[in-house]
Amino acid sequence: MSFSIVIATKDREKVLLESLEKAIEFKKGFDFEIIVINDGDKNIEFPVEIVQQIIYVPNQGKGVSKARNLGASIAKNDFLFFIDDDMWLTPDFFNWFLQKETHIDISQQVYHLNWEYPPVLIEKMKSNLVGKYLLQSNFHTMWGRLGMKGAIKSGEIEANGMGSGSFLISKVLFHQMGGYNENIIFQGEDLDFSTRLLQKGVKIFLVFDVCLFHNQEDRLLIDSFLKREFDGYVSQFNAIKTLKMPFKGLEIESKIHLLFLQILLFLEKLIVFCLKNFQNINYFKSFSIKLLGILCVLQKYKAWQISR
Repeated sequence: MSFSIVIATKDREKVLLESLEKAIEFKKGFDFEIIVINDGDKNIEFPVEIVQQIIYVPNQGKGVSKARNLGASIAKNDFLFFIDDDMWLTPDFFNWFLQKETHIDISQQVYHLNWEYPPVLIEKMKSNLVGKYLLQSNFHTMWGRLGMKGAIKSGEIEANGMGSGSFLISKVLFHQMGGYNENIIFQGEDLDFSTRLLQKGVKIFLVFDVCLFHNQEDRLLIDSFLKREFDGYVSQFNAIKTLKMPFKGLEIESKIHLLFLQILLFLEKLIVFCLKNFQNINYFKSFSIKLLGILCVLQKYKAWQISR
């Protein structure tokens, strides 16, 4: 058995090309295909050495779920490995897959593979406000992003959810599940797909014997970071509302909490201006990371307002 890598991408050509270069290096020793579905605004110009190694399909503006489903429909191999356009493959994955492929119950198991930011990016983040916020929040690892506490465990952990940034599933099971819900165009498709998997009795495993590298270098600017937070929450809340998904939206603890968020909304542009211009001044530096965290909460509140 072999696998097909499916990459949905949108307007991140530089990051995508770097990820493809990393993946193509492994094609000399392993049997897999790479399918790139472009959901972006313009066509991608690939170097010749990459064009010859991938299957490329333009699918502009139709959303990440449609892009991934299209990639799955083209795939020729037994397993589908969905990765984000900023995910770097490593030898860990290939070694794990070779040991695992003959033991996977393809009708009852799926896998979400561990990732962390590459060391070179972590060094850069130490001198960047968004980077320092992500490091302090432990969002530079899958373990931290999932809210896990303590040291990262090894092996496989059964979970109640998966993420499509590094997700392995058999092609048969994927099509039996009906693929991703195409009404969800950006964020929230994982919640929906996880729910359907669990309802069918499929086990979801987090795999921590593997470590891929998640290269989000292009998301360290304050404006782009906050915009992605906002856009993601809008998509997720709309999915929860439209599909009546069993997940909570935004919990407002009290009227004082609500008033605080409304005041922040009024001051948002001023706070962003201060963060951009005064983040390295001594008296401001000490709480700039906390301010950025508060702005992240505000993006969730704004998205919740729109989707109500």
